[in-house]
Amino acid sequence: MLRARQVDGGYPPASAATNEARAQCLDLLREAYGLPALQLGASGRVQPQPTPDFAGLAALRRQLDQDLGGAMSPGRTRLTAVLALVLDAAPRAGEPVAMRLSHLAPETTAVYVQRRPQHGTGEADDDWFELSEIGQAAVDRWLPLRAQLVARAHGTSKLWVSLHPNHVGVLDADGQTVLRPPGMPLQEKGLLLSYRAGRARYGLTRLLPAKLEAMRRTVLDQSPPVAMDGTLTPAE
Repeated sequence: MLRARQVDGGYPPASAATNEARAQCLDLLREAYGLPALQLGASGRVQPQPTPDFAGLAALRRQLDQDLGGAMSPGRTRLTAVLALVLDAAPRAGEPVAMRLSHLAPETTAVYVQRRPQHGTGEADDDWFELSEIGQAAVDRWLPLRAQLVARAHGTSKLWVSLHPNHVGVLDADGQTVLRPPGMPLQEKGLLLSYRAGRARYGLTRLLPAKLEAMRRTVLDQSPPVAMDGTLTPAE
């Protein structure tokens, strides 16, 4: 539908009906990836999507609580835990992927966040943050699934791991793509991709902004997490 059809060696103009169908397809694709609809023919910048307010964050917590009361796919289980973590500790995208099991307090009552200031500026403010009941339940739901995935990949101490095989960008001696098994440490790019995909797949577009960073900033603005007194020490 999105491709042009060659006729007699040329590409005649598409009909209005075809162009309308193409526009609808593009709108569906952009919606699936959390992007605003194209404003064809409009001048000026596209207005940014609104970010959640305090009531929106409360609605998100209610949704996560409801989801935790039922069956969830592996993807939704991991996304729910990540979202709960952002609500409780507001980490940047690069900070969760650096977390290890040792960054969880006993009984998952708190999480240790090693801050990574943007552009390497400023002093890192590493702290423990208390996990809410929803945060504890979400992480507890993720940990058994994580253990199953990690067992297939010969073990890692990283808290967040991949759910599916993915390629490493190289070929083996037979010219076949080399795949990483599920259970490998999740990278920042993978975390962001899973956020965008899960936002659309699980019907969360009305509760979540298009970007994870926008959600983090909303948390900092509306309900900033308060660090604990620092009595806990993460294991090495």
